[in-house]
Amino acid sequence: MARLTHPRVNGIKTGYWSPAKMDELIEKLGPIEEQLPDQLNRLCDYICKYGPSKDPAPCDRCPLNIIDHLID
Repeated sequence: MARLTHPRVNGIKTGYWSPAKMDELIEKLGPIEEQLPDQLNRLCDYICKYGPSKDPAPCDRCPLNIIDHLID
């Protein structure tokens, strides 16, 4: 997967930068934001070893949940 963003390393600003044009970023990010919730739910149903649980502790440590929070 080709990266669209890169960490800033100039010491002046923190965060990320991108050489891509705004339209290109929107075209890539839009489908991710649109499809991510359904795809994460499908993955959780398919691979989660805890199953439906009232205890959220395993979900808090799950990499899929961490990805969801990064996008949200």
